Amino acid sequence: MKIIKRLFVSLLVVVMLVSFTGVGTVIAYSSEVGVDSRISEPIISVNNASVSQINSFVERLYTYCLGRGSDPTGIAHWSNLLSSGQYDGANTARGFFFSQEFIDRNLDLEEYLTTLYRVFFNRGPDYLGMCNWNNQAFNGYSYQEILECFINSTEWANTCLQYGIISGGSATPNNAIYTVDSGISSFVNRLYSGVLSREADPDGYSYWCNRLATMVDTGSEAAYGFIFSTEFQNRFASMTNEERVNTFYNVFLGRGADPEGFAHWNTLLQSGGTLTDLFNGFVDSQEFASICANAGIMVRRTYVTPIQSPVQTYVIRVNNVQYAIVSGYFDVAGENNVFSQTNALRQSLGLSPLVMTEQMQRIARYRAAELAYSYQSNHDRPNGEPWSTLYPIGYSGENIMCGYVSDGSLFPSSVIYLLWHNSPEHYNNMVDSRFQNIGVGVFVFLNESYAVQSFQG
Repeated sequence: MKIIKRLFVSLLVVVMLVSFTGVGTVIAYSSEVGVDSRISEPIISVNNASVSQINSFVERLYTYCLGRGSDPTGIAHWSNLLSSGQYDGANTARGFFFSQEFIDRNLDLEEYLTTLYRVFFNRGPDYLGMCNWNNQAFNGYSYQEILECFINSTEWANTCLQYGIISGGSATPNNAIYTVDSGISSFVNRLYSGVLSREADPDGYSYWCNRLATMVDTGSEAAYGFIFSTEFQNRFASMTNEERVNTFYNVFLGRGADPEGFAHWNTLLQSGGTLTDLFNGFVDSQEFASICANAGIMVRRTYVTPIQSPVQTYVIRVNNVQYAIVSGYFDVAGENNVFSQTNALRQSLGLSPLVMTEQMQRIARYRAAELAYSYQSNHDRPNGEPWSTLYPIGYSGENIMCGYVSDGSLFPSSVIYLLWHNSPEHYNNMVDSRFQNIGVGVFVFLNESYAVQSFQG
């Protein structure tokens, strides 16, 4: 039996000793429910930033995040990522907050929040705001989740607009210039005419133009929204294979099908290929990337992943009055290995590969941190809520594993995958054709590894 120190937070901070026995078993569970909704938003465009604006934007991140001025190599690196369109403001900020240099500063909650206010809101914290974020932390929000809230704020969108930078968050600036960019307009009309075979409706047109202009969505994400809409899926069901292939060539490549390519995709569909197979095959093409570039939009999003570090901290809600703080690090290489092996399994069975999305990755990692606090054999969260309360509405599933080896070594990712592969319940989750997205979290805490696969249909 191991004795582990954990910190509980209620009205007072109390240190408690918790007796805990490591368990080396795995279980599976899934649930089903569905909903979809969309809203319409105004169209905005953001002007390209000048070199001096981009450099100023990066310099303030050095000042506020790292507490120092920039070095020539560093500012050139980040400015190039921004000016080339590889990163937006959000990913640049994540790069600084996830850097080892920032982590080594070991800021407490008040210092961390003050830094967020300076970086994202370009001002000092206000009293009510600090009270709110302290409450959010004590109610289970991790540092990373609070960071994402700031990224998705209107104030961050406004800050980025001052520097001519795309924010990368979900909010739009409240002082943006409302115009229609011709490249984005043509791209959206192309999706309506090519995918839905109709003209754009005003609300839908505004919605997609706005999200592409602010990089809330990339070209790939917008195309996904159209291809997997109920409207197109109904149309797809009534189309011939020839019509299906030609539609994808026209939308994603901007041309008719060549004989060799047409034969390939037609054969795939005849042998049981799916809409997902077509989408994955065309969306990653260089020709579609060129279409997105000509429209002035990002083809796909680059995500910044926290580096492996022993100071990732999560506040886990235990019950209505108690919260536990757990610290450890994520085995990023292990997560990627489990993800790759899972898709290799699906490919061997002729199934579409799963996509590791940022949302599902955050869920998997938070669930892994929850397991590090208190392993629950029935998938319940430490606060007693069902596991599914963290997941988006829809068809979802979860594989979990908690491992402790007596010699002090960790479960390697290959063992984690094999344990799930050799268990019928977990195997069924990994090969469920209804799942499209995945997150993998491997959290290492006090010489133990806790692993989660989060699936979403």
